Amino acid sequence: MTTIAARQRRVTILSPTGEWRNWQTRRIQVPVIARSWGFKSPLAHKVILDPPRPKRRVMGRFIWPAFITAAVVVAFAVSGAGRDTRSELEYLDQVHEQATSLSLGADALRSVVSRLSTVDRIEFVTAIDSLRADIELGLETVDFGPPSDTLVAANALYRQALQTWNAGLSGFGSGVLVAADDRSDQLVADDIADALAEMRAGDELYRALVAELGDEEVPSPIAPMPEVVLMPGEGGLAGLA
Repeated sequence: MTTIAARQRRVTILSPTGEWRNWQTRRIQVPVIARSWGFKSPLAHKVILDPPRPKRRVMGRFIWPAFITAAVVVAFAVSGAGRDTRSELEYLDQVHEQATSLSLGADALRSVVSRLSTVDRIEFVTAIDSLRADIELGLETVDFGPPSDTLVAANALYRQALQTWNAGLSGFGSGVLVAADDRSDQLVADDIADALAEMRAGDELYRALVAELGDEEVPSPIAPMPEVVLMPGEGGLAGLA
């Protein structure tokens, strides 16, 4: 009996049906979802195949802000340079306009002087006063100052020319009127000669101004500077006086 019972139990355990005689352990209580992973695990592909993030992208985070900052700085510099150039051209245009009026006034004065023995007092005084008024406008411009360091030398030469012309015209006008009122005054001729020398020196300073404006570093004026000659270069001052 014992041997027969043991054989029955062994047969039951090795039964080809694969069933377990304890029915409570035939399945787990929380079934596991079955799925196919293919030949290799996707997790392994992720670890092996994904390349590291390129370092140049990290560098780009620093390069682009620096590039944008540099571009902004250059833009402001170009804008500032443009404003300086416009200011310089406006200054030169103003000087050119004043020089044109001075040239016309100088022509009128030379015409009056050439007819000094026949011209009346009003015409002579008008020519002197008109030219000095143009000089005063120029002095206001130079007193305001140049718009940039490039025009400092030109502004200084223009100032010297205007001041020298003004002093010469003042002495010349008063000397001629004194001579007209008192022909016996012999000293007035020396005063007139000194005034003419001042006017001629002003002409030389103006020519130096025109040469300075022709320098490569100075912006070219909108139009060529006119010739301004208050005192003819030829002839002795004593004879002219």
